[in-house]
Amino acid sequence: MESLPYKPQIRKEAELFAQEIVETVVRRGIFHLTTNEMEFLTKRRLLMDLREPINSFAFRMMSYNLLSDSLSEATTRQFKEFDAKYLDWKYRAKLIQKEIAFYSPDILCLQEIDKADTILLPSLESEYEAKIKFKTGDRSDGLATLYKKDKFNLIEHKYLEFKDTHPSVAKEHVAQLVVLSMKPTIEGLDNKLLIIANLHTLFNEKRGDIKVTQIYLTMRALEELSLKYKQYDRMVFFAGDFNLIPNSGLYTWISKGTFNFSDVKNNLLSGQREGTWNKFKAYNDLNEFITYLTNHYEYNKKNAESKLTPIKGWIQILRETKLVFDDEEKIKIVYAKPLEESKTDEVNKTGEQDKTGEKDKTVEESPFDFTIKVPLQMTSAYAWFKRYLVEDYGQLKSKMDLPPSNSTYECSMTHCSVNGPLTVDYIWFMEIPASIESYKRLRVARIVEIPQLEDLEKISRKFPQKFFPSDHFSLIVDFTFDTIK
Repeated sequence: MESLPYKPQIRKEAELFAQEIVETVVRRGIFHLTTNEMEFLTKRRLLMDLREPINSFAFRMMSYNLLSDSLSEATTRQFKEFDAKYLDWKYRAKLIQKEIAFYSPDILCLQEIDKADTILLPSLESEYEAKIKFKTGDRSDGLATLYKKDKFNLIEHKYLEFKDTHPSVAKEHVAQLVVLSMKPTIEGLDNKLLIIANLHTLFNEKRGDIKVTQIYLTMRALEELSLKYKQYDRMVFFAGDFNLIPNSGLYTWISKGTFNFSDVKNNLLSGQREGTWNKFKAYNDLNEFITYLTNHYEYNKKNAESKLTPIKGWIQILRETKLVFDDEEKIKIVYAKPLEESKTDEVNKTGEQDKTGEKDKTVEESPFDFTIKVPLQMTSAYAWFKRYLVEDYGQLKSKMDLPPSNSTYECSMTHCSVNGPLTVDYIWFMEIPASIESYKRLRVARIVEIPQLEDLEKISRKFPQKFFPSDHFSLIVDFTFDTIK
């Protein structure tokens, strides 16, 4: 057979077409076209603010639930049908190492670090300083907050142990807080501190009271540390796996700064439901998916509110719970007495009853306030940035990129279980300047987007797997600030 003549123009057209396909793949995050694990891990879309320049000061924060090795054993119910080879910590740790090395975060908040880990944390020792706090009791996982040695100095490390809270909400979970200063080599930043909290809340969707406790006390601790260093400009961050979804009561509480719990069921506070791989494609956008999760999932009748710890009765106890700071790293939690005990004590102080047998008017109960104000009103980095790009700039213009109206603008998901995708991981932030003269608008300059749901579904419904080392995705945010003149 006679060979066809070579035509350079045709080849050139083919190369241009191929390049266009590659660029489209990278832009949309379509990962199923490659089998290289680093392509999967690193070809996530980098969303940038193309209008505003990134100043000389910028740093990158990563938050990542790694899935503890002890929790990923193939014998557990959730992972029993998974490929044991991809669940093996040695395999997963290497992928996580590659991912961290590629993105090179300046600050790293990790959840579900395993006590038995001898691979990941040692591999980071040369570049990062790590503060670690494991859960109490017989739990084998915990938290680790790492920062680059050449960029930051540790001022203080604190932690909370929630076993010390009221018996009805006491759990083995912990919260971790660090205060960092910039290295003096960075000009003009000698009066700035970073105050960072790292938290992994209880998973159980029925126990909103426990989640409220863990979030509230951690934010109280953040506030106390912020007040301690009020002579500094403070950049405050709250990262982790919160086990709550966008548009839920708890999400609204953190983002709005206040929430009335009077009409909320304890088992609905976090908005968690089992997502479904079989049905999520039927929803046109994130808002529809969230609406399905929050409003239309049928619960078993045995999970009736009457059998759950009532959130209303817990609110006043929580508000009166105190945090004690001293020279120790541990922040002591002194919980308030139950309401009925508090009332009895008050009655005894005032003489209980008058001679007619009626209760003293000084102890008459006032109308109960079911509102809890969050000490610090914080903003989700991903939601803030995507809303800014869409509403203020119009940078995200494709149908796929535009979040629906009334959406929180959060990621479509951050966690994939065998039951489906959910958004539960966040990086919250705020700026507290020492004075108005030193105010520099802390903002998000870039984020690394989560892969698209429709593309992940084509890969596998099982996470972790060959290309992804955890059942969560890492959150990656670049922060900078602009001076307000």
